[in-house]
This record gives sequence, structure tokens and C-alpha cells, in this order.
Amino acid sequence: VWVASRPALKALIDLTPQRVNSVDPATEDLLRDLRAREAEVQFHLLGEVPPGYAAEDDVRQGLAIRRQLFELTRTLLLRYQALGGDAVTIVDHDFYREPQAAREAVQRFDYKAEENEVVVVAVRLPGKEWRHRKLSLVSDLARIELPSTPGGPMRAAPLPVLKDYKGEAGISSAMKSLLVTGTPVAYVLRGYSPDLDLSVDSPRGYGVLLAALARSGFDVRDFDLRGQSTVPADAAVVLLLEPRNELPDRDAQLLFDYVQRGGRVLVNYS
Repeated sequence: VWVASRPALKALIDLTPQRVNSVDPATEDLLRDLRAREAEVQFHLLGEVPPGYAAEDDVRQGLAIRRQLFELTRTLLLRYQALGGDAVTIVDHDFYREPQAAREAVQRFDYKAEENEVVVVAVRLPGKEWRHRKLSLVSDLARIELPSTPGGPMRAAPLPVLKDYKGEAGISSAMKSLLVTGTPVAYVLRGYSPDLDLSVDSPRGYGVLLAALARSGFDVRDFDLRGQSTVPADAAVVLLLEPRNELPDRDAQLLFDYVQRGGRVLVNYS
């Protein structure tokens, strides 16, 4: 009681499984940045797990997992709202109580019933248009496994198991990507892959990947960490393709610092 009454000693200790009521410091920094930039953030929950009872064990388990994911996501979004204050709004669309608003959201975000439960992350910077990303609670925010079962004519269907909830990683990444205005830049690191094949004609050539990135709207640039003090601020992703040479500690630290700030590094081994 004495500790709880002292504001300077106030702390949140999350003892829930997978720390579902806490967020990473990088997410807190991201929300502070959003508030500083006077951005608006909306989270739209669309879809509803079918009510009722399923006779098959695997179907019943699957529905239970979907309900659990929905509650985990709602709880996480409340944490985002608590940290983001007035900048963050949560809209839990109800197709029965507010059908008009739900229909407008369906059209706005191109939602389809077969997508089941989704969360739409929408961000608007001052003077800009709304931008959004749609995330499936099952496909994008969870890792669900189907354990193998022994063979036989009477074998039961394998029961799905929720192995990991990745809500914060998916939602925070979506928010960060929506803050990037203009053309996203993909930096290809040089100096670690002396025999890298960049041909567009060879089946092993990474030129096919780089050309596909360019067609998707990326500005693809070469980048050498040597002599640099940081990864460029406009980097949407940094690609390290088939490294053959050891990364110096300094270069590895620069990449790690970039990831800690919310950046993305793609390392492809062969």
C-alpha cells in the first residue's frame, strides 16, 4: 500500500501469459512519435466469431482460438489507446446494432466475410489522406499449429493449437509502415556478398527480386555501411542477401540499432 501510494514508484507489472497487457518500449516510442506528429490512429475490428456449438472437436477448438485471438487483440488495442491518448480511436463494428456504420467500414476497407476476423490499422498525418492496412487475426497475428496424429481408419482430426500471439509485432509494424510517406526505399547492403548473382536471367539471380520490388513501387538503392554512422532514416527495409563475409561488430550494431528503432532487416541465407 505504501509503495502504491507513491507516484514516483508507480509501475505496471504484467504477470499474464505472454504479457498480453504490456507492450514493448519500441511501441511506446512509436506512439509518442505519433502524438508528437499530431497523427490520428484508428483501429477497426471487423468480423465476428460464429456463436453456437460445433460437434467436431477440431472445429470447436478452432472457434475457441478465434475467440481468444479477438479478445487478445481487443485488450492489446486498449493498451495502445491508453498510451496514445486522444490520438487513438478503437471502433468495434457491430453489424447488428450499428449496421450502417458497419456497412460503410466494409466498403471503405474492402472487407469480405470470408476474411473472418480482421483489425484494420488506419493512420492519418496532418494534411494527408487516411492510409490503412488490414490484418487477419488468424493469418497475420497468430501462429497456429496442427499437430500430427497417428494414422488409422478411426484417427481423429488434429486439433489446432495457438502457439504464439504476434499482435503487437503485426500492429506496430503496420503503424510504422503507414507513417512512411512518398516512395518506400529498399537499401541493398554491399560488401558482404562478393559473388552475389544480380542477374535477371539466372534462376538464382537476385535481379528478379530487385526488379519485382521496383515494380511494386520501391526505390531500390545500394548501400555500404562502411563509413556510415546510421542506417538512412528513409529506409523502409534493408536487404542483406547471402552474406559470405563476417559482419564487423560495428556494422552489426548499426543494423541492430535500426531494428530497435522499428526498422526492418531482411537477411537471406543460402
